[in-house]
Amino acid sequence: MTTVIAYILVVPFVQFCLTGGVFLVGFPVALLLAWTSVSLRTTISGFIGGVAGVMLAIAFGFGVFRLLVGASSFTIGPFLASTVPLLLPIRNDFLQAQRVKAARQQLLDTLDERTVGALTDETKTAHGSDVVGEITGIVLVAVWFFGR
Repeated sequence: MTTVIAYILVVPFVQFCLTGGVFLVGFPVALLLAWTSVSLRTTISGFIGGVAGVMLAIAFGFGVFRLLVGASSFTIGPFLASTVPLLLPIRNDFLQAQRVKAARQQLLDTLDERTVGALTDETKTAHGSDVVGEITGIVLVAVWFFGR
């Protein structure tokens, strides 16, 4: 019965850990890098926030199963319950990054050359660096899980 309760807790709530990692880790990193360019700051903080979000999700699943079921209960089922629900938010983040990138390019295509030159650097941000961080996080936790 406790295993079912653990799955009920992990599957819906693990998605919030992805966002939590971005806010708990990515935002402070962005503040620490406030003196750098927007592009560098968003690239680094997005990547680190994405990795931290995935790791926080796995840590949440690991902690719930360890506390409710037992010390050696984090097997392939709980691992998948902690990672598979993250695939939809990661896909949505990827699609959003593509939309923002396309909208920026569409805006730049409608402006004259002088304005484009001024806005190109000012509007350049790291579209998708959080997605790259999230995918890297999935790879890192998979290496950790299958390597232990």
